[in-house]
Amino acid sequence: MKNNIKRRVLEKFYDLFEEEEDLITQKNENHYISLKKEIKSNIENRLSEKGVKGKPVIRQIWFRYASIAAAIALVIAFVFLYSNNSSKQERLELADVHAKPGGKNAVLTLANGQQILLNESDNGKIAAQTGVSIVKSADGLITYVVDQLDELNSNTAPQLNTITTPNGGEYALVLQDGTEVHLNAASSLTYPTSFAKTERSIELKGEAYFSVTKDAKRPFRVRSADHMVEVLGTHFNVNAYDNERTIKTTLEEGSVIVSEGGRSEKLLPGQQLVAGKGSNGKFFKRDVNVEQYIAWKDGFLTFENDDVKAVMRQLERWYKITITYDGEVSGTFSGELFKSSKLSTILNILEINGLHFKVNGKNITVSQNN
Repeated sequence: MKNNIKRRVLEKFYDLFEEEEDLITQKNENHYISLKKEIKSNIENRLSEKGVKGKPVIRQIWFRYASIAAAIALVIAFVFLYSNNSSKQERLELADVHAKPGGKNAVLTLANGQQILLNESDNGKIAAQTGVSIVKSADGLITYVVDQLDELNSNTAPQLNTITTPNGGEYALVLQDGTEVHLNAASSLTYPTSFAKTERSIELKGEAYFSVTKDAKRPFRVRSADHMVEVLGTHFNVNAYDNERTIKTTLEEGSVIVSEGGRSEKLLPGQQLVAGKGSNGKFFKRDVNVEQYIAWKDGFLTFENDDVKAVMRQLERWYKITITYDGEVSGTFSGELFKSSKLSTILNILEINGLHFKVNGKNITVSQNN
């Protein structure tokens, strides 16, 4: 509840930040103070519009969550710093970036090879396979519904479907056992239309968040190359992109066993297993802030001491852009940004922190801003 309130407040603030672009160009302290007051006033007004009534409640939110005020102060400071150290011409150049934020977009490939473009298909029943129907809801959720149990039980050969998201796409689905999967951009999930009687095995490339239905008789296994996560029922995230140096399994609830190359570790809630690729790669668990690693499914891009190239890989996947580098780049970044943000807004923030971008359509060259 606490995190939800904090996010709602910050979300309203961020909306205002993007809408009040004329205020950002002001360059004196009086305008800075005016901006701060107007931001606070607008947040209070918008919270009231959403049903948060009465100043005492608003006042409680503002004072109870001091971290919100700190975050707002930080971004206001950025606004003031940015307006005093960046020329209008520089901002206009980055405003010409043609990349848009991603959204729901995926291709479902059935066992017989048929492909369904999910963002273009009608709602309702979109396909039928042995014993199950595939249904798309009005909000885009894909669900596997058992409608012929006898036919399903008599089917011995598994039928494997694959759902694939491109750069700039993400999608959610409910498997035949009720397990919910949220697939991040540039990822794919291969799974049977119905699970076997002794196990539930799927294969992941990229990143996904799982809410696994409990079934003590059938362990749920997620394979990513030689990496395997085994659970009975839990909530966890797996990041296994080919272009990342490690595979990260982050546990939110329950317990999981992660194994690779003869090594294995059991995770408890709040822990993460980091596995380097290859037989000699690192393999260790650590305590983490889980929210940081699952916020992507709730509409956020998060960074925690990430180097420049790690940050740019996230932007590549979400904004469907191509990144190249002119010379060596250095620096680390921490923070949380809305996935609905304009790419130009994010690049402007990164430029303030020492990077320079040359934009040519969706091709962006990154260099150090000396």
